Amino acid sequence: MLAQDSETNDINSSLRSLFTSDVSGMAAGLNRLDDLGFSSNGNDDALATTELSNLDDLLATNLNGLKTLFTKTDAGLAARVNSYLENVVGDDGSLIKHQDSLTEQSTNLDKQIEDQERWVQANRQRMVDSFVAMETAQAKINQQLQYLSQNFS
Repeated sequence: MLAQDSETNDINSSLRSLFTSDVSGMAAGLNRLDDLGFSSNGNDDALATTELSNLDDLLATNLNGLKTLFTKTDAGLAARVNSYLENVVGDDGSLIKHQDSLTEQSTNLDKQIEDQERWVQANRQRMVDSFVAMETAQAKINQQLQYLSQNFS
């Protein structure tokens, strides 16, 4: 069900974009996960290691730059992800609102189902009552026909 949900797909796409886009203000060669040797084809949730030697080199030669890539205020990967997740799952986040909307839709569907079940039961009872009345009328007509047949034959 969630595979067809636009909100879920939007979150998936946004998270993928957060991890694959450049971090502003960082030096070339150290401004995205791809520079560390991690890549994504952008179409699925897979994160592949392509050149781990890049990460090893950065750990050995530019640890502070690597740290800044993740922790840079308002622009680092961790800050961007944290901000995005707060907007999505925070108290007024889009996912919370979407969940509330889905809950409301489910409640409305349950009520519609209950209303339809009540209507079906009432209609069924009306049909049963009509059938019983028809059977009773038919029995009376048969009695009258039998009486007439016996008396006028």
